[in-house]
Amino acid sequence: MSLGEHVNFLPKDLRRGRGPELQEILIGSWLLGLISMAAVTAIKLHQVNAMKQEYERLQEVAKSMETSTQEISSKAKSADNSNRTLASTKDFLDTRTASTEILKELSLIVPRSVWLTSFSEKLDQDKLSIDLVGESPSQAKVANLLELFEGSYYFHDVAMKTSEKLPDVSPSLYRFSFQVVIPAIKKRGTDAKN
Repeated sequence: MSLGEHVNFLPKDLRRGRGPELQEILIGSWLLGLISMAAVTAIKLHQVNAMKQEYERLQEVAKSMETSTQEISSKAKSADNSNRTLASTKDFLDTRTASTEILKELSLIVPRSVWLTSFSEKLDQDKLSIDLVGESPSQAKVANLLELFEGSYYFHDVAMKTSEKLPDVSPSLYRFSFQVVIPAIKKRGTDAKN
């Protein structure tokens, strides 16, 4: 064996100058094509499996997002209900606080020589209507009370409804009634309630 035979890896037929026959070329090409198609199919199957797994992960993420969206929506509804409850509570407290301040101011304004016998209030939309009925030993004290009301924070828009002498009860007793309309219930030192 010569050195050329060990180094040359070509088949003996090709070394002697004889080429492969057409049938051998076709079979080789056909085998090469099948191997290439198998390799491409294997690669594509791997890609398809990877895409399928990614699709399944995306479906899980979509389900998780939908669940989260429903939870967020539920929490938003709950927060909205809480806000409405808080607003109602605040309105109630503001109204009651204003009513308390009104009664406090009324008790500070009315002098000891004048007696209130009736106090009624009616809340109508954004205004509070207060009717006061009382008795006094003189018409001058009723006029003085009217002046005190006109100088007050809540009662400055006062209107006298009646003032009459009660001779059947006492020769110097007068019954009076006032009406006060407060346009917006508000606490002293704050803006009008919305």
